[in-house]
Amino acid sequence: MWAITPLLVAVPTYFYLRALRGVDRFEREPARYVLAAFGWGAVPAVLLAIVAQLILGLPIEAAFGGESLGARLVESSVFAPLTEETLKAAAVG
Repeated sequence: MWAITPLLVAVPTYFYLRALRGVDRFEREPARYVLAAFGWGAVPAVLLAIVAQLILGLPIEAAFGGESLGARLVESSVFAPLTEETLKAAAVG
């Protein structure tokens, strides 16, 4: 199953890149910048976000109690988007 995942991800990514290039047709960014932004968002930003979420989750787990629903809700609805999107934007900002 893990071997199929890159193919399943590649199809929508292709269409997203085509749409992005279509919108940006008059003042295109060089392809290497677009690919670098995709690469940053796919690997380093996600890995750094996981580390940040683990660190930020420690006080929440202490406050709510280890594996509680409240701790998981705060971590998934607040910390996950905050850390992931901030780190993705750091590469292009």
